[in-house]
Amino acid sequence: MREPFVSVSWNGRDLVPVWGPLLISVTVTDERGVESDKVTIELDAPGDSVQAPEPGEVIQVIGGYLGEGAVVQGEYEVDTIDLEGWPEKITINGTSASAKKANKEKKNEAHRKADTPDVRKLVEKIAGRNGWTARVADDIGAIPVEYEGQSTESDLGFLNRVLGRYGALVAIKQN
Repeated sequence: MREPFVSVSWNGRDLVPVWGPLLISVTVTDERGVESDKVTIELDAPGDSVQAPEPGEVIQVIGGYLGEGAVVQGEYEVDTIDLEGWPEKITINGTSASAKKANKEKKNEAHRKADTPDVRKLVEKIAGRNGWTARVADDIGAIPVEYEGQSTESDLGFLNRVLGRYGALVAIKQN
């Protein structure tokens, strides 16, 4: 029988052993396209006994099955920490840290045919400057690009605008 496991790291420390039986659930939602992936962590919280990251801090979630290896589910920036009810429950909500960063930085740039003759080259150029690994479907990647202007747009917003013309979606996933 396969035995699942989860790790939630914050500042280089796995919090799952610290939380122990207080951990109720860890839910990772893998969103499509421009929507950022999300994580929700629920904890039983008697009093002030729970160590938890604050909003703006980054956690890493890893999961898998013992003996089969781990899969990095992603890095998430904590958005909110909600307290509710009696007995008390803490809910930590986070959004993909990579996608948040990709949406914040605005750029102005002309993408000319000489540098980016097709969609694949355009995506690879933008992915490269952000440290992302580009994966483009062959039929979309072969579409010619004459000229694309990026004016006060994030790289993610720009790519979604351009690729949206061809029915393609852009998603930032954990490397």
